[in-house]
Amino acid sequence: MWVQNSNENLKFLKTETSEIDEVLMKWFRSARVKNIPVSGVLIQEKAREVGESLGLETFKASNGWLEKFRTHHNISFKQICGEEKSVKPK
Repeated sequence: MWVQNSNENLKFLKTETSEIDEVLMKWFRSARVKNIPVSGVLIQEKAREVGESLGLETFKASNGWLEKFRTHHNISFKQICGEEKSVKPK
């Protein structure tokens, strides 16, 4: 949710998931620096862990939440150079 402050600039209103976002972004950046592949499922799993540790019992790292998180932080999922795609056996 966006709110307008007295300076006419838009600021992001802090929500209960803001803390989760902050912790996740630190974790995400750390993983990427180490060239660790990060999937949407992994982000959701980590978000649930963080939410639980913060006592946010109603937080569900849903697919909708993941899409908003990715959009807000400009995260796209691409293959890392040198990473092999998993191929299902026939």
